[in-house]
Amino acid sequence: MVPHWYRNQSTFNFKKALEYNFTNEGGFDKKYRFLKNIMGLWIIQEVAKNLNYEYSFQNLVDLALQNKHYKSTFNVNDNRFFIAENMIEEINTYFIENNIIPPSNVGEIAICVYRSLALSYKNAIKELEEITQQTFSEINILGGGCQNTLLNNLIKEETNLNIIVGPIEATGLGNILTQMISKNTLKNRLEAKKILKNTINSGVKI
Repeated sequence: MVPHWYRNQSTFNFKKALEYNFTNEGGFDKKYRFLKNIMGLWIIQEVAKNLNYEYSFQNLVDLALQNKHYKSTFNVNDNRFFIAENMIEEINTYFIENNIIPPSNVGEIAICVYRSLALSYKNAIKELEEITQQTFSEINILGGGCQNTLLNNLIKEETNLNIIVGPIEATGLGNILTQMISKNTLKNRLEAKKILKNTINSGVKI
């Protein structure tokens, strides 16, 4: 799952937040993460499994790049894709049921998945902006998934927003810095952010 979130000092308790399946998660420094869990790269992992891991994830990216002409997408957050026994068959069935030509090869399946993920993130950001009544100019993609340059670029294409990539080990770094603050090794969150920015490649614009 990929959380799309917005950090705030208070909770968002609006009908739209419930309708769009957002939640308020208590976090560090008495702040709340307003977030929505949506589909992530698990779906391409299932595709790789269906192909008996004959293709590495880099192979799938390379094949997807060769098939960017394929533009059809599907709703990756449809419950059918959370419980699919065979992801490729489920994707093909979805297209047939909706009178859309399904992917015809591995590359088309891969680009279809990546493009569909990017579209779902675009929709989540629109929902976030509607609920918070704010407009966002950039997206920070964190964690291991941010190493997928194709997906990063597709997100940029879909959203027309600036993309900042990294850090890759965001969760681990956040946990370490939080513990350092609790032990008074660091004064506060602002000092932690300064150290993070100055010591590692914490965010690269694409």
